[in-house]
Amino acid sequence: MKISFVKPGLPATGIVVVIIGANGKLSNTATRLDKKAGGAIRRAIRASRFEGKCGQSLNIIAPSGTRLDRILLLGHGKSSEVTPLEMQKIGGRIYYGTHKVKNGLVTVVLDTVIKAKMTTA
Repeated sequence: MKISFVKPGLPATGIVVVIIGANGKLSNTATRLDKKAGGAIRRAIRASRFEGKCGQSLNIIAPSGTRLDRILLLGHGKSSEVTPLEMQKIGGRIYYGTHKVKNGLVTVVLDTVIKAKMTTA
């Protein structure tokens, strides 16, 4: 596995992992990605039982309007309940949900979680 840190932005290909808050609240980056994908994220959330609760996940396969293979949504629950341990668990879910990808390109987009019980760093 090769890990790279790059400037923030939306990738054009591969898999994008986005963290979603309670009640399906989209981060700034998720909102931009949703717009790029023609509203696919909000439609998928409305059509599913995904609510952004901690531990929930939702895959959007080959979203229209993009060259992405998949968007993986992971819930972090209420902002006030985000802790370093919960973020470690999310890291495990990211690995589990992406470790068998064909082309190997996975981009994890992280936005600051306001009111989290941890610093942004």
